[in-house]
Amino acid sequence: MPRGLQSEPLSATEDQLTTSEVRRRAVTGAVVEVLRGSGVKLIGLLGTLVTARLLTPYDFGLVAIGTTIFAFGEFLDDGGVGTALIRRPESATKAELQSLQAFQFAFDLIMVVAVGLVMLPFGLLGQVTTVIVVSLPLGAFRAPAYVIYERRLDYRPMAVVEIFETCVYYVWAIATIALGWGVWALATAYVVRAIAGLVMLLIFLPEARMAPVPSWSKLRPLLGFGVRFQAAALLHMLRDQIVNIGLAAFGGVAVLGLWNIAWRIISIPVSLIVALWRVSVPGMARLVSANEEVGSTIERIMPLVAIGTGMMVAPLAASAAAWIHVLIGAQWVSAAWAVAPVCLSMTFLAPISVSVAGYLWAIGSASVPMRATAFSIPAVVLILLPMVHVIGVAAAGCSYIGAGTVECVLLLRAARRTTTVTLGTRFSVPVLLATASGSCGWLVAHWLGLDLAGAVASSAVAVGVFVGGLATVRRPLLVDAWMLITRGLRGVVKTPGDVRQQPRPEPATG
Repeated sequence: MPRGLQSEPLSATEDQLTTSEVRRRAVTGAVVEVLRGSGVKLIGLLGTLVTARLLTPYDFGLVAIGTTIFAFGEFLDDGGVGTALIRRPESATKAELQSLQAFQFAFDLIMVVAVGLVMLPFGLLGQVTTVIVVSLPLGAFRAPAYVIYERRLDYRPMAVVEIFETCVYYVWAIATIALGWGVWALATAYVVRAIAGLVMLLIFLPEARMAPVPSWSKLRPLLGFGVRFQAAALLHMLRDQIVNIGLAAFGGVAVLGLWNIAWRIISIPVSLIVALWRVSVPGMARLVSANEEVGSTIERIMPLVAIGTGMMVAPLAASAAAWIHVLIGAQWVSAAWAVAPVCLSMTFLAPISVSVAGYLWAIGSASVPMRATAFSIPAVVLILLPMVHVIGVAAAGCSYIGAGTVECVLLLRAARRTTTVTLGTRFSVPVLLATASGSCGWLVAHWLGLDLAGAVASSAVAVGVFVGGLATVRRPLLVDAWMLITRGLRGVVKTPGDVRQQPRPEPATG
């Protein structure tokens, strides 16, 4: 290709999107991401149930170590450059995508060599870990497609690919375990999955087929944002580890075990929030590049995310103790005391983080979310350490309330420097209702008893009080949320062209 063409945008599709189309695609993308996450988790659960019957806990322990290293490498390997290309106003050029590809490929190769040198002397553990990490460099060749699709707010092909490759992973693993491969079935499944996903993705998007070409001049302007973006995520991980270490050191290993169970439960609504985060950056970036006044959009998104969050965390906080008692056993019931306060923190943190942090990333204010996370760490320490002796595992949950409060204050203060954002009753009503409905459900669970009837009844009461309260106090918000969900579900089965040809009126804002 002539050198001049490499500096031109790869696609004009994203530049043709109107602001109403951006909003429609963002809603559809959020629904697709939630469905994708649910589908991958369901397939993973079913696959794990089968493979767990065929392998030993020792085999799974070997793979778990390799999986942890793989996940860490996958998180770091693009240096945040992919997000920098997704969020900026200008379309990515082929030369920039090739430089991203080269950077990621080089990082992954270095990591494979480093892991091999360190781990291979450890015998089977090192061999399994190295094979798993060998799949990392293949991810570099799918990076351009992800950038292009996310800038277009088209998440359906990526969802299809990720569900497909998850199926391939477990089909390969189960088939090769049956052939007697043992733990190597799971290790090689990582490589097979990466190849299958890459091939399918490049079939979907031919323009993403390119070779890596190093270019420091293309990469350097993007690394500043990328490093700060990744630093914020690393600080989140550090904060979580501080909680684990603090609980173990000052509360004991048993308390840490309770927190581990609580965190597995909390990960259910977290998956929804992560899906919304993924869509918020490109969605906000497209609105900012169109010179939209984003303040009103943020004010509309916050209560809608608060409703979605409340629908999940209110019944979870209400019934956690009963469900834990029924499904795991009475010895784990105390973990529910940590679930409820974390759910409370999500009711206000998730709406503000998804909308405001997404906006700040979109305008390039990468330092603000990073600082907000950094300042939340002392809040965690100051709450966790004095309280863990008094209230046990519940101190971990309370520390997240403090951390969430710090993050929200700093994010809102930064956003108000560049746009008009107010919280108001449209935001506070869903938050308060989620807290009240969760409390009502909790009382029902402890009144009926921690059994199956109490679990089902408390969940139903929490949802009923939340939805009934919204219908009574803020009915337009409830209607707005319902219309957006149905619009997103319709968008999942339509092509982008179909959606543009059949515009629908905006839901009421209430």
